Amino acid sequence: MRLPLLAFSCILAFLVFPHRIAGDPTPNASKWTAVKRWNLWTKATQHDSSNYTSDCGGTTRGEWHEETITTGTLEFHEHLYEEGPEGIDVINWFSDHCKASGSKNLNEESVDCEGKRIVTTIRGSGPDPGDTHESMRIDQKKGTYRLGAHTGSDYTLYRHVVTPSGTDDDEFQNGHGHDISIDDVPLPKGATTVLSGTRTFDNVTDAGTLQRTIVEWRLTPADREELEVIVDPDQYEKWIPEGGEDEDTSGNHIGIFATLQAKDGSVPQQKAVRFIFELVDTSRIPGVCGNRPQAADTDYDMRFDKEANPRLQISGTWRQTAETEVGEYTEATATVSSYDYGGTCQIRVRAIMSDGSEVVGHLKGDKSQTDVRLPKRSAESKIADAWKKREGVQSLEDSDDSEEIPKLDGHDGDGLTLFEEYRGFRENGEHFRANPKRKELFIVDSVGGRTKDGIALMRNATGLLVYDRLLENEADEKGVVNTNHGGRIPRLANKYAVRIEEFSDKEGYCFGFGKPGQPKTVLLNSDLDSGPGGWQRSWGKRIITDDYASTVAHEIMHCLNVEHHGDSDPRTSYWVAEPGDLGLLEIREYRMLLGKRLPTKGEVIRVMTEDGREVGPRSRSIVLPGEFYVATKHGEHSGNEDCMMRYKCADAYRSPTDPSVRYLVTGEMTGIGFCRDVKGTGVNDPGRKPRPRYGSASKGKCFEQPCVNDAAAH
Repeated sequence: MRLPLLAFSCILAFLVFPHRIAGDPTPNASKWTAVKRWNLWTKATQHDSSNYTSDCGGTTRGEWHEETITTGTLEFHEHLYEEGPEGIDVINWFSDHCKASGSKNLNEESVDCEGKRIVTTIRGSGPDPGDTHESMRIDQKKGTYRLGAHTGSDYTLYRHVVTPSGTDDDEFQNGHGHDISIDDVPLPKGATTVLSGTRTFDNVTDAGTLQRTIVEWRLTPADREELEVIVDPDQYEKWIPEGGEDEDTSGNHIGIFATLQAKDGSVPQQKAVRFIFELVDTSRIPGVCGNRPQAADTDYDMRFDKEANPRLQISGTWRQTAETEVGEYTEATATVSSYDYGGTCQIRVRAIMSDGSEVVGHLKGDKSQTDVRLPKRSAESKIADAWKKREGVQSLEDSDDSEEIPKLDGHDGDGLTLFEEYRGFRENGEHFRANPKRKELFIVDSVGGRTKDGIALMRNATGLLVYDRLLENEADEKGVVNTNHGGRIPRLANKYAVRIEEFSDKEGYCFGFGKPGQPKTVLLNSDLDSGPGGWQRSWGKRIITDDYASTVAHEIMHCLNVEHHGDSDPRTSYWVAEPGDLGLLEIREYRMLLGKRLPTKGEVIRVMTEDGREVGPRSRSIVLPGEFYVATKHGEHSGNEDCMMRYKCADAYRSPTDPSVRYLVTGEMTGIGFCRDVKGTGVNDPGRKPRPRYGSASKGKCFEQPCVNDAAAH
């Protein structure tokens, strides 16, 4: 395995200063000789990649990235300057007490000469426990300066190696430092005393890959009035971003107030010449919410609009920077516009002083937050604290999906992460944020009308939170409602809406297709009677018999993994009156398949009413020949009579004692609830007279079956 060197190969050796002893450096005193101490910041980053093949044919592919940041204060050294005929030519500052911290990431994959694949990752970061050496030299005669440094990087690295035989983990100390020498940088002209810049060094390795090192630095005089910029977003505790009708329309705004003051809170002696507001790490989530629009772009979700900032200069294609005109300022205001219900960014405010130095602002009450998070949220979250507090979910992570209400099949959650529920969806053109404590179901109902009664029946029976007014363009062609995702959005799976559609291909049938993790469709036959069904009396009780609503609810439940009470019914049979062996008419029962009678001899049956009266072939009680649904014990008609998953369409049922007898059914009630066990009730009660019809369910327990979590395995 190749371990990249941690010393920057493209940087020169440590700077050695001349140290001629001279007198008091007062002749030719300039703005540079007046600076006794400098605040220093440097950052060195290096990126390298490997891509080579060994003599035996083995291959190695990898990338690594290293970063080191150093901070400290450089002190003027009276014995480290050079004096020319006209005064001081060279001035030096030095420090042995700067601090460094670094990080390193390596990802490498190799195939050895025997064809074995090895994957190596190395991660590590931390401060260097020792001091580092930094120095700076100004040559006033040449008008240039030079920066030198020697920094350590002694922190722990963690290595993880995966081979065909297993994994191996270990840790070791980085243990390498690096030298920096930046030479002959022109001194800035004018009043500024801030020294900053960037240098890029490219080096081609022996393997032919590009190794790039970027060094950034900044030095500012330390002995000056200590200033700070206070950043105070308007209504910061309450603000939650909103989107507009589309990605080009803003939803709401937040004002950003910036105030320059002395660090003791007093009015500063100096004024800024300009304020700059920058949006950093702005999210670019497709769309404005989870399902609008369907063909979404990845535009920036937070921007500076010219209309909201008429006195500021807005720059950039996506309007991420706004700044005041040059003048004298101790305060400034900018307005950030939101274009997404889940948008995030950080705002960085800088006051530019007359000498070119910058004062970077921090959040009011939190000096550590110089890049102020919008909306107000924790560093680990993309969700506004205000929404989490309102919903009582402050402790949950953005990826959480732990709703337990209603319990139903026992799978926690509904397949939507907390962030997706926070960002929300469109329903019938109106935005809503979902409920993080309730399981939710989405429905695209293209039939409408009395399907709403069936949806209400299902909602009341399950306790689910149902959004049934989605428009066709608020889900994709497969019914997915969380179509807009990407980037760093926590997401578990496609969230499928149930699509309710009408068809006319097969008379008398309705279907519910799909299950968790799959597209879901309910097909309602156009010949299904949508009438309310009226009322009837059954055992002295007045009951609703709304077959249409119950059918709609029944088919939706199939999409949620709920089964029938059984599956043993032979379904439709064909009864015919035919002459028997003695020439007398008798009723024969033929099995059917796909709507056609099977070419078998058929079975001679006796048809009877439940009170024991026989119904002959010429009786007006039945019409022969004809199709009859014959139910059996523990089949689709069994179990709890009031469960919507129980069939109630039987024309007859088999005798439990005589296999040739069929008892006619004169109608049954429509179920409007869910059973919680397999026991037979009503017409299936074991004590029913003259007999129970279909007995206990072979499956049942329907209340424990519905699942709306498309991320759950079934």
